[in-house]
Amino acid sequence: MSKDYNLDIDLGTTWSFKFDGDDFFGMCVLMADSKYSADTFTALPIAGWGTRYIAMTLHENPTINIVNGDEVNTVTLNIKITWSDGPKELKWNDVNYKNGDKLEVNLRRWEGFVFSYCPLDYNRHGSFTGINIYIDTIL
Repeated sequence: MSKDYNLDIDLGTTWSFKFDGDDFFGMCVLMADSKYSADTFTALPIAGWGTRYIAMTLHENPTINIVNGDEVNTVTLNIKITWSDGPKELKWNDVNYKNGDKLEVNLRRWEGFVFSYCPLDYNRHGSFTGINIYIDTIL
């Protein structure tokens, strides 16, 4: 597996995409690293975005995808990690984060951020459900 996706040690990846259309359209994005590693999300129109969210994730390989809009933004995540067996803290940019800590990410226009934990041990189960996400301006 590519080190870019092996986030057992470091956490967080940024990317940028922009989709425009002459008419209304819906989009579901599928990301796959292999036949055993995939994720999807539904892209929402900018008009539907707000400044405060509460995350709900699966209990295996939890992932939160944040995509910025047309303004530079600071995104703050109030960390909440729930594991049946696994780390009590996660590392991003050489900083360890545990429950109650705040992780701030500065996003440029149309930049994205992924907050995820994909352990190599598939017997670990956990969740980021309940993480509060705050954004300076509407995405």
